[in-house]
Amino acid sequence: MQDEKVCPICKNHCSLTKPKCGRGKKYAETMELPIKSNDKDKKSEHIYKLEDYQKSNIDEKILMNLRDTGYIIRNLSRGIVSQKKILTLLNEVGKITQKKLTKKLGVKSAFSSEILSKMEDSGLIKCTDSKKDERTMDIKLTKEGKMEAVLAGAQMEDLHGEMFSCLDTTEKEQFLSILEKLNLDWDSRYLVKK
Repeated sequence: MQDEKVCPICKNHCSLTKPKCGRGKKYAETMELPIKSNDKDKKSEHIYKLEDYQKSNIDEKILMNLRDTGYIIRNLSRGIVSQKKILTLLNEVGKITQKKLTKKLGVKSAFSSEILSKMEDSGLIKCTDSKKDERTMDIKLTKEGKMEAVLAGAQMEDLHGEMFSCLDTTEKEQFLSILEKLNLDWDSRYLVKK
């Protein structure tokens, strides 16, 4: 972050003397970094003041930025994106039980039941009793679902490419290496093993 000269709000990094977007203009006036709360009950907005960010040590700055990127990723993964994820997964595997799908998605069965019911009502998937396990359903794409899955896969691929478009190939490789190193270390330090 280049402090007062460049706007840190978006990837365009406009000059603070002439920000191009509304959020950049607001930042130029207030010098505050907006961080939205993830708490649905509290629709408040937490604010990092630029001077607080600048006074923070490098570890705190990294954590602030990880939290902010995590917030953006969570927002991009909500709602219709969940259906897109299911469509693309079904397109890859062909047929899957609801139990296995729920596990792969890392969601609760009540959530998967609700979204799968909506998708079946929309004609995107077909659910039938599993012949192997009568406690679950087999799920597969319909013809319409297959077309939507191909479209959803292309949209997700475009989004993922766009998300990292500000990095060149070398930077992506370095970033991935650092994330993998952090994940391995944090997994061994902070996750409780069963």
